Amino acid sequence: MRTFRSTFIALFLFPLLVQSSTIYLRDGQVLEGLENLREFDNVFLYERNTRNISIPKDRIQKVIDDNGVTVFELLLRTMKQREDTTNTVAFDFSINGQNLGFGEWYQEGKFRVTRGRISDGTYQEYYPSGRVKREYTFKNGNLNGPCKEFYASGIVERESIMENGLENGLSKNFHQSGQIAGEAFFRNGEKDGVAKLYYESGAIQSIMNFSNGKMVGKQQVLYESGQVEVEVEFDNGIKEGPIRQYYETGNIKMVGEFKNGTLEGEVINYYESGRVKERKILRKGRIIEG
Repeated sequence: MRTFRSTFIALFLFPLLVQSSTIYLRDGQVLEGLENLREFDNVFLYERNTRNISIPKDRIQKVIDDNGVTVFELLLRTMKQREDTTNTVAFDFSINGQNLGFGEWYQEGKFRVTRGRISDGTYQEYYPSGRVKREYTFKNGNLNGPCKEFYASGIVERESIMENGLENGLSKNFHQSGQIAGEAFFRNGEKDGVAKLYYESGAIQSIMNFSNGKMVGKQQVLYESGQVEVEVEFDNGIKEGPIRQYYETGNIKMVGEFKNGTLEGEVINYYESGRVKERKILRKGRIIEG
């Protein structure tokens, strides 16, 4: 004899939606007169000739009961880059083909919805092949959560975390091989801290320092061997101070100094042997002697 508790558990585990229903599949097929349709996290289950048959939800467009009431409808959240913008990278967002509005990257690390309201969920843009090109997560009307961009091969090209439309935390770019190509820390939509670029071999290509989105302090470019190629100083996003270039052997190649973003004063170029190759005198970036 089945107890009340076991009956309750059975109904909880196998919720009966409708006695008779129709399923419209995304490929155009229609399954009618289905008995004892039950819903799980990722599938629907129905009975046929005493057998249970399951259908993944991502194959289903709509489920209606025998009264014509929709009990399930797949929400396809899609996005598409707009081609009619010049200064920003903007996207239209839709659910099942119905446009919700659009948003734009108005600055690196900063996104805003400029028309309509984008409902919560993950929106995807596709390559002609059907592979995902971009994947953005919305919550509370703006980008909140992971955002990813992909190469046509399916390899991740960029990944970041957004908070209320502002990039926060560690963001990464990748080569088509999957090897990391760059990484930077963001705070409230601005680069803040150390950022690095990488050769496809995994060797560091450059080391940059940022504060509130602007380059500050010493910046370095490196050869793939790890030897420093260029060292230059920045102040509040502007080149300010000494610059040195090196041969891969480590010997000095050029020395000079920046003032307010342009080379100023004596600039000396060297042969790899260490002998002076040429000397120039510059004023506001223009050669006045040498």
